[in-house]
Amino acid sequence: KTAGIAGGIIATLGVVFPSLIIITIIAAFIQNFSDLAIVQNAFAGIRVYQRTAWFLLQKAVKDLYPGQTLHIRHSMGQSGFYCEIDGIEWIRLLYCYPDKITDELIDTMASQPKVLHYIDLPLQHADDKILKAMNRHSTAEETHEVIRKLRERMPDIAIRTTFIVGFPGEGDDEFETLAEFVNEEEFERLGCFEYSPQEGTPAAKMENQVDDDVKSRRAEVIMQDQYEIMTEKNNNMIGKTLRVLTESYDDYTDSYSGRSYMDAPDIDGKIIFTSSDFIKEGEFVDVEILGVNEYDLLGRTVK
Repeated sequence: KTAGIAGGIIATLGVVFPSLIIITIIAAFIQNFSDLAIVQNAFAGIRVYQRTAWFLLQKAVKDLYPGQTLHIRHSMGQSGFYCEIDGIEWIRLLYCYPDKITDELIDTMASQPKVLHYIDLPLQHADDKILKAMNRHSTAEETHEVIRKLRERMPDIAIRTTFIVGFPGEGDDEFETLAEFVNEEEFERLGCFEYSPQEGTPAAKMENQVDDDVKSRRAEVIMQDQYEIMTEKNNNMIGKTLRVLTESYDDYTDSYSGRSYMDAPDIDGKIIFTSSDFIKEGEFVDVEILGVNEYDLLGRTVK
């Protein structure tokens, strides 16, 4: 954790002082040791791909998930570089602002086998007034169009997002707009958080702060709606076979757990499965989905 914080601070210095190339390279290595994420300074145009990819391969990392700056430059060239490296099986896109998602990026996702049909969009809200207050650069309609393009090119894509309820100025109408958006888009993965004022931020000084009990109720509504959406989507997975990256074994239940392309590390669900064969951590297996346990899928390996 300490290394991750240190890496973040050093990476920030690399943005403020673009000429200090070595700063970004150091940040890349520090954060690789802490969370195996790639630091890319899109503003300075610094490239540390070969160094970070080499480190990841030494650690036998199979699921590579660089940050949202991956697509800011020539996405086909950058993703193509990773796709050509033996040992990297999955490339996962996280924290991608919708206004930065180009047709070229979508084409890359659809055409490159190693780039997963998974994307994390930090949308935060769906009411244009609240989005403007949050200093977001996309309208709800623009975001809807991005989602439409993604689903049109990749019908099996898993879209993750997060929303914040109770931001200053969010009344009943604005919240209703958000709730309708959630039910219309039917995200595969979704998190919802209550706005918490942070000292020294502009939002903390805004008028029309929302009561805590109202925030709590609104978060419950969103998560209940999402639970119903995800339950239906999970039930639709029963009978299908997914490629799963094995992560751990439980002696007590004699079962393994892992993730499919639809699940990012630490934030999404798991696939709990049994196998008649011994499976190593980091090994890919095919798992037939047999059931659902809330947000997790249950299954068994198939030959």
